[in-house]
Amino acid sequence: MSATGGVSESDVWTEPDVRFDRAQAERARRRCRAAAQALIALGESRARAESLLKEWAGPYADHAHENIDHQTLALRSAVDRLDRLTRAIDRAIDRAETEQRARDRRNADRHHLDSLADVGIAGGVLL
Repeated sequence: MSATGGVSESDVWTEPDVRFDRAQAERARRRCRAAAQALIALGESRARAESLLKEWAGPYADHAHENIDHQTLALRSAVDRLDRLTRAIDRAIDRAETEQRARDRRNADRHHLDSLADVGIAGGVLL
């Protein structure tokens, strides 16, 4: 209680900040995007190599074509997973920011109401 009988600033309960490391999340997002871009470039290189191998024939060529097809599918799958992870990181950043804004608003409202109580105003009526 303050000297005036109201609630002091230190007595007002405040919600803590959201525990979220935005810088780390942004680093992870950048790394995912960079890895996806590198895989896309690798896939484009594989596509060029595959076009060069079309004239190659024989049992080793068949094996090479199967291998390239498998690697191309694996690359696409990895890029898709990285894109999903990037979107999940973006959603986590957005949720953390939204929650922090809500907490800040509630804390500001709580402190504002307590400051009104300190001067003797309750429900818009001077006490």
